Amino acid sequence: MANQVDQFEAFSQELRLDGSIGDSIDWIVGGYFQNEDIFFQGGFSPLFIPPVNSQRTPTSMIGNFTRDTSNHKTYSFFSSGVAEISDTFRINAGLRYTKVDKRLTNENFWATFASTNGVLRDPNSLTRTNFASTGFAIANTPVTGEISDDAWLPSFGLEFDVGEDGLFYASYTRGFK
Repeated sequence: MANQVDQFEAFSQELRLDGSIGDSIDWIVGGYFQNEDIFFQGGFSPLFIPPVNSQRTPTSMIGNFTRDTSNHKTYSFFSSGVAEISDTFRINAGLRYTKVDKRLTNENFWATFASTNGVLRDPNSLTRTNFASTGFAIANTPVTGEISDDAWLPSFGLEFDVGEDGLFYASYTRGFK
């Protein structure tokens, strides 16, 4: 019998300010923030005493569970500009700084819970237990890992209008992630 609980919360916000310098330069500056919280708990219940068909009272179940919690944060600051050199030729340039922080905790454990059909209804109703048997997963203490990465991301481009409906362009952008 498998049991699984997933929870996901996210928030993101981007703020921008843009403007022009005269008739030939357009610019933009801004910032971005994102926060994600993820919770996963999954389990398998190989051992239980099945209830009698007419029984409505819970029966003790034992299962092996994995619990993962993670948090991801992203911070970015950016700016870019477009300079109109002539009526048909433009130069684009930009720079973005991005920082990503990630944290994950993983745990494997055995627990008992009450159920009439083998399904875990409330992930908070688990009672942890020491269980060891050949062929079954071994419980571990929570393992936590963190990683942080950041990068400066430049971009550059040239645009040339070809006729009334055409555009020829070349661009360079450094990516991240």
